[in-house]
Amino acid sequence: MTVSQARYQRHLDLWLVGATMFLMVVGLWLVSDTSYVNVPPHQSVLQYAQLQIRGQIIGAVVGTFCMIVFMAIPYGKLRKVSGLGIFIGILLLLAVWFPHLGVRLNDSSRWVRIGPIHLESSEFAKLALILVTASVLAEDRNIHPVSLLGTWIFLLKSILPRTMRRNIPHNLYQVSLILVLTGVCLLLIDKEPDLGTAAVVMAAVLTQLYLGGVKMKHIAALIALALVMVATIGLHGNNVQHRIHRIEVYLHPNMDPQGIGYQVMQAKLAVGSGSWTGVGLGKGRQKYYLPQANSDNIFATYAEETGFLGDIILLGMLGIFSWRSYIIAMNAPDRFGTIFAGGIGALISLQAALNIAVVTGTVPATGVPLPFISHGSSSLILSLCAVGILLNIGSSKAPTKLADQREI
Repeated sequence: MTVSQARYQRHLDLWLVGATMFLMVVGLWLVSDTSYVNVPPHQSVLQYAQLQIRGQIIGAVVGTFCMIVFMAIPYGKLRKVSGLGIFIGILLLLAVWFPHLGVRLNDSSRWVRIGPIHLESSEFAKLALILVTASVLAEDRNIHPVSLLGTWIFLLKSILPRTMRRNIPHNLYQVSLILVLTGVCLLLIDKEPDLGTAAVVMAAVLTQLYLGGVKMKHIAALIALALVMVATIGLHGNNVQHRIHRIEVYLHPNMDPQGIGYQVMQAKLAVGSGSWTGVGLGKGRQKYYLPQANSDNIFATYAEETGFLGDIILLGMLGIFSWRSYIIAMNAPDRFGTIFAGGIGALISLQAALNIAVVTGTVPATGVPLPFISHGSSSLILSLCAVGILLNIGSSKAPTKLADQREI
């Protein structure tokens, strides 16, 4: 090992650490700033705010500890548990419908209660899906027969005609397994309902498929298929009318300002009220009217209180996170690290972009939190775990280039 390689092994991406810590601190401040408004009926304002703030602080402490742990564990070992991880993730997505396990809040079934712990199932499932996608795409032709991919190939070869088996390229087995696992997760996430998270997860998986060597024309076909699925599944079922109304409000912003368009109008008022320098920390007014002021709409309060200059700083930190994620992915020492880091970076960056786009009225309203900032200990802990994995990949061995070999 050369001296430069040894130095690279000890390198910690301070840009990524700094951006993450900044976003987390901003989140702690905003949660404390917004948790005493919109208190549920028959609850003490003080007790409710303390509960929300304490939960976020616990999430920050536990998440930071987990981040340090994942920095210490060689990321390659995570491949061995990828199959178990996605199995647990799917079980958690199903568990939201189990009596005494699932928790329903705000007309959504997204949480599982395990003793005193409330876990948002999709937060664990989406990271598990990113892990298993990277693990499957990184497999070479020497596949262990009892692995997840090996079992999948065995099942397919058991039901396909012999003549067809000979014409199937190796990585078609990989892509087909990923699409099946992704489809199952997306259907379960959408049923909660949480179409926004489903869209972000799909985009992150498509990013991984590109990094894994899938041709752009096939990715375009998958995007078209995903849009068809959104039209056929997302706009059917119990929430179809609600989703249609959200699209109508997006197309006609002033429609029904006291009804379905109330949230969008209040968020836009908050962002617009911030002007250049904001109204002052803690002095925001729209948070008293904003639904979910400490979660999905937390950026609106930040924009009102810090103004355009504060927005630029926050967007800059998110940009640094995306930039460093890209650098780590491109300089990863192996194929698995590249695909894994790329998926994590895409997942968090696209979710942040979607949240801000919704608050500013750029896209129709969907319910996705702002990573590291919105209230929710599950989201914060899993996001910090993902950062720990990124830092681990970025500090492992010397960087090597990934060959751009696209087979299908």
